[in-house]
Amino acid sequence: RKPSLTLWYDYLSGTSDADALNNDYKTFDTLFDTGHKFYGLMDQFVGATGAGSGQLGLQDIAIKAKISPMAGWTLKADYHWFYTAESIGANTRGSSGAAGGIGNGAVGTSNDLGTELDMTLIHKYNANTKIVIGYSNYVTSPGFKILNANANGANEGTDHANWAYVMFDVKF
Repeated sequence: RKPSLTLWYDYLSGTSDADALNNDYKTFDTLFDTGHKFYGLMDQFVGATGAGSGQLGLQDIAIKAKISPMAGWTLKADYHWFYTAESIGANTRGSSGAAGGIGNGAVGTSNDLGTELDMTLIHKYNANTKIVIGYSNYVTSPGFKILNANANGANEGTDHANWAYVMFDVKF
């Protein structure tokens, strides 16, 4: 029943604008990614170096806390700060490598991709059943909005997001 506190830092390399111009792609590929386990439950960075970070890589700074207030119950809270590994502000080509992909809108933009809070309550109901209740909140940033704008410039899916769930994990 001891509480735990974890400080977390993860770095996934990305492809800079200069490298993309020379067709030298250095983006780390998280092949068969299970990123939500590591980079937040809302899956903003599944395939962590592609979706969400525009092939610019990913830095994840997190603090993770866990406590068991009583037998059979566990409460977990994870808070993530996300950043690209390569500069958004200097990138004029965009994640697809096509000229003008991000454009001048990125100049001066910080590498900040936003923050995520994940709260999870787990109850071990019996030897074969766990009940999991969770809530997550993602707060986006201007950099995330620029990297995830569609071809028409619309910022689809780039607003702050909330997600809640209840899961029954039953082993047969």
